[in-house]
Amino acid sequence: MMTGTPDLRKMLSETIAGDSTVAHLLAYVSAVETVSGFVPDTRIQQERCIALELERIAIHIGDISVLCMDVAYQLGQVSCEALRTIIINTL
Repeated sequence: MMTGTPDLRKMLSETIAGDSTVAHLLAYVSAVETVSGFVPDTRIQQERCIALELERIAIHIGDISVLCMDVAYQLGQVSCEALRTIIINTL
């Protein structure tokens, strides 16, 4: 599937795993930048790092939400889901 057009490859790399969209996209971008010899600006690298951390935090909060659901703690689940939504929408 990755042998298609560049736009198709980019779209596929973004959607392989819904929770890790930023991580998968940056892995693809890093590979393309390495092959082309492009060195991103420091500001771009900082923004990428922030996006990765926000995504990681959102994944952990989602996991905590599922744990709350498993023990029938609905208030904790709803609170975690609301917080995760805020973080995901920040990206």
